[in-house]
Amino acid sequence: MEDLSPNHAPLSVWKSYANGARGSAVAALGGIDDEVALALARSKMRTDPVFRDTSMHFLRRFDRLITRMFTELGDDPMVLEVADSRTGRAFMVAARVMGVFD
Repeated sequence: MEDLSPNHAPLSVWKSYANGARGSAVAALGGIDDEVALALARSKMRTDPVFRDTSMHFLRRFDRLITRMFTELGDDPMVLEVADSRTGRAFMVAARVMGVFD
């Protein structure tokens, strides 16, 4: 995850996501454009049911984390710190591969 350089979405997009927006309205959150990383994750998603189920569980938990952060912290820029963490980058990859932003 450290080798991936995400394009960072503004706090307002993260807030929209926390409020339930999906698809193209929050596509900026999928800031990982590394085709190799995405292709590897996509392949693993298709061939490994445990990886796929774990990824779906991870996405649900991360959704709750982001929602909770906005509920408890408001528009605190700490949300952007979480987005730039290894966990945030894993979210970007998994969400793009799972079609959250399509």
